[in-house]
Amino acid sequence: MHAFRGVKYALGERSFVIQFIIGFFAVIFAFVLNLSFAETAVIIIFSVLVLVSEILNTLIEKTLDVVSREQNPEIAKIKDLAAAGVLIFSIAAFLVGLWIFGKAIFCK
Repeated sequence: MHAFRGVKYALGERSFVIQFIIGFFAVIFAFVLNLSFAETAVIIIFSVLVLVSEILNTLIEKTLDVVSREQNPEIAKIKDLAAAGVLIFSIAAFLVGLWIFGKAIFCK
């Protein structure tokens, strides 16, 4: 039950919704292009892992907001590092998707 509340909370976060929509369409596109099982699995796994990293980023940010409501340069660095993790993961997912979808579209 708590997990579903967590998903509901995540769906209230703008960044999560954007990543969810992108991942949703990537998975749909994988089926439309009739990608191989392995390629579709990679698209699904990357999409889910980006969402999980977004949730973990939000978890870190909200936890630090509880720890201190005051401006703290060290907390700002931690939040920036968590966001950077999501960014790097998202870029990796984008590049893998570009490779898989590019091959499916242009090499048939």
